[in-house]
Amino acid sequence: MLNFKQYLLNEAKGPTGAQWESIITHQLNKLLGKENADSDAVETSNGFPDYHEVGKIIAQNFKSKFGDSSMTQYGGGGGKDNLSTSWIARGGTNGTPKTDMYTSDYNVSLKKKGGSQLASGGTGESIATFYAALEYLGQDKSALPEISKIMDDIEENFKKVMLSYSKGEIERISKDQKRIDSLSPSDKKEIEKFTETEAFHKRLNEELKNVLNFGKNPDFMKWYIFEAMSGLKKFKNKQAVASVCVTFDPDKGGITSIPVTSDGKSSGLNNEKPSVSDELITKAKSIKVYSAWKSSKGKPYSTIRMNSYDPTKTDSVPLIDCTLDSIIRDELQNDSIANRVHKTLNEDLEMLDEFAVLRKVWDKIKGIGGSALNWLKGFIGRVMKKVRAAFDKIKKLGAKMYHGLLNFMGIEISSVKETVPSDLQGFIYGTTD
Repeated sequence: MLNFKQYLLNEAKGPTGAQWESIITHQLNKLLGKENADSDAVETSNGFPDYHEVGKIIAQNFKSKFGDSSMTQYGGGGGKDNLSTSWIARGGTNGTPKTDMYTSDYNVSLKKKGGSQLASGGTGESIATFYAALEYLGQDKSALPEISKIMDDIEENFKKVMLSYSKGEIERISKDQKRIDSLSPSDKKEIEKFTETEAFHKRLNEELKNVLNFGKNPDFMKWYIFEAMSGLKKFKNKQAVASVCVTFDPDKGGITSIPVTSDGKSSGLNNEKPSVSDELITKAKSIKVYSAWKSSKGKPYSTIRMNSYDPTKTDSVPLIDCTLDSIIRDELQNDSIANRVHKTLNEDLEMLDEFAVLRKVWDKIKGIGGSALNWLKGFIGRVMKKVRAAFDKIKKLGAKMYHGLLNFMGIEISSVKETVPSDLQGFIYGTTD
């Protein structure tokens, strides 16, 4: 029973977002002759009797839009425990469900017209959403030509970075006998800088910025906004995943809706083949996503040589049995010239990264002219043969093939920035009231 003091306090403050959910749920169920279908919502709603009239108008609009099924306010399943393992691994932490109330056919995300939304989703949330969109993209068979093109561009850019010094400066050096016989400190410094792991990856990442600019890919953007609005890959409890987003007018009772799935129904929230509404695809065209890339932490060749992929587990990340770094390392280890000129090759490969060893091999190869250039071209050719074989395996990873590609290249997303239309912000970031 609500006491008079609490009644006055409620009326002065007005309903919060969660309390509006209760009012709407109560009034819809009452309209359907099922008032006590959600008894908790009834109790909360009765604390705001002066809002019942507009609540009835909203309920009538809900009934016209979503049918005669009773509604339940979604009050459980929140918090970090509801986040998928993969979401947490990518840095996501916000366990607030997307669903605010649900019927047998619809999972509704609700926002008040004119309500204030949070400033952003946070770095971890954006990065996790980005990786989720890559998974959706990988699930679509039409993505194979796209990833094939990306792999071709990676191969071309890898060669470009590897040969950039040898094509220009080394050929010039080869015409100077004195410099052939003995490299100057400045030449050695250039070779060291070129073959330094960090410098190599930095230059390669620069070359790959356009290749990996998924923000210009309309299919990727479609899946990015789908995940941001629905939370399908984010949540373990699928009741927390939204299928339709509704904005209500607290003064006049009108509602507008944006279906997330093709018909706005929760049946379209299928992990294997989710449906996306035409409205959301149109909205995706006005969204901007910017990503930055960096080299993975640690040594990929030592941390991800594994075959732990289980296709029956959605959180399992498939990795092939090699990386770009490990291929280069193996080729160095098996190279007869490298072993001949660098007597402690195997020992150094245990202690140093592969590009540091490559730098040492370069330092010791005599006759920096044609023979050295031919050696480098032959070395790259053998590396690329294995890289192409690895790419063929990656293409077979399905939903995880983009993850496999990034792991193979030893790069990861360092940041994701997004701009979204104002009418979507509250559904993506949540509201403060």
